Amino acid sequence: MAISYPKTLGQVSQAVAKAHRALKQLPDDYEIWAALETSRASSTAKRPPFLVVWKKRYGFLVHVAPTKDTIARTAFDNQLFQDNETVTLETLAAEEESDLVAFSKQITQDLDAELPLKRLILFPNVRANTLDTLRLAKERGNDLHFLSLDSVSKETFSDYFEGLVDDELPEPSFLHLRRSFNPESIVPSSFTTSPEDTTARLTEYLLDSDQEWCAKNNLHLNADCEAALLASSAQAKDFQCQLVSGVAGSGKSLVLIYRAYFSAEINPNARILVLTHNKPLSLELKRRLTTLAHGNPRVDTHTFFQLAARHCPNYPSDILGPYSCKRMINNILRDQPNISFSSEFILDEISFIKDN
Repeated sequence: MAISYPKTLGQVSQAVAKAHRALKQLPDDYEIWAALETSRASSTAKRPPFLVVWKKRYGFLVHVAPTKDTIARTAFDNQLFQDNETVTLETLAAEEESDLVAFSKQITQDLDAELPLKRLILFPNVRANTLDTLRLAKERGNDLHFLSLDSVSKETFSDYFEGLVDDELPEPSFLHLRRSFNPESIVPSSFTTSPEDTTARLTEYLLDSDQEWCAKNNLHLNADCEAALLASSAQAKDFQCQLVSGVAGSGKSLVLIYRAYFSAEINPNARILVLTHNKPLSLELKRRLTTLAHGNPRVDTHTFFQLAARHCPNYPSDILGPYSCKRMINNILRDQPNISFSSEFILDEISFIKDN
């Protein structure tokens, strides 16, 4: 299961996108958790872009270094480049190393336990032979691992990960790890507990894997939709049409509000609208979005008829309610003596056609 990394995130570099495409080639028993920077991600340490989980038992913190091959070579062959384009063994991927170490320490503090997480830095733009030379010096006495995507194929990528593992993640720590890495997926207890329920809750709820996938996957439009809407909206290319279906109580509304919330967070200039069939549901969704966004949801919630009324200057004359429709049908039937259908029957048929 791989969550599609939103291409709308401004901080997502081409190197991260390239690394994610490679990670998505891993077999189905791998999960790729992508870090979404939102207002709810209150981590004091910067998260790496990915956490890869294999068989729900082995974890890999994965960072991505955007360093180019020509620049990486300056660390050992003294090529002449401008000062801001030269690296040394000490500065190569130093920021990524620091992020991984800091986040690992934070997880240890949060859980009061040290987890057997492997730490890995991917180099999408550095050739394998270049990185092999650097890795001998960088990995010596270090528990960080360095990998050039040029050195693995779709068939051997999983072999590399599996060759690193030793101890399994303990079950409780696995759940806490997800809270630490994906705090944006925590579900407030008020979303799932009725006001009358006084049962004590020891931990937060989390979106399950299917719900999180639906909420995060493809937060952008396909090519056809982009071409159709780009002329009218600069943000049109940032969204994807997605249908979520399920039985009552399966979490469709939960997916909807998280998807709207994520879209608003990663597209601060976007205008996002949630339409519902009835006012109570609209108000409840607005309450939940306000909770998620700490009082500033930047998402409008309305019923369909509220939206229609806003855009119909002659409302209510342009939109007929059931009583007005029935009266109009009665007036028409007076002039049609050969029609035996009642106004109620015709109104029901019209409603059936509209609903379908």
